[in-house]
Amino acid sequence: MTRKYSRELLRVSKELRKSQTEAEEIIWEELKAKKLNGLKFRRQVPYDTFVIDFLCPSKKVILEIEGKIHLKTKFRDQERDEYFMEKGYKVLRIKNEEVFHNLDDVLRRIKKVCEK
Repeated sequence: MTRKYSRELLRVSKELRKSQTEAEEIIWEELKAKKLNGLKFRRQVPYDTFVIDFLCPSKKVILEIEGKIHLKTKFRDQERDEYFMEKGYKVLRIKNEEVFHNLDDVLRRIKKVCEK
């Protein structure tokens, strides 16, 4: 699957990889190099006009790590989730606090959604 993206979206994607949030860094440590059940995850992936936090292409699973900004973008996030679900993706939204305080549960939830 080869897609062409605008230079701006590719630049944003690359910049987001360089400036991950603390919660994203923690999750990435658990996902990179197929550490979680041998599943390949990518981070800050351009897709259409969006940048996805984490994507497991083989399972069509999208992980979005939510900070406080998402309290203001709830409606837009819901529309975005619906867009991806229409394309056959499963979307899991994880709050920063969950990553910081209950990482084991977060990883179990990710494994579970990838098994479906």
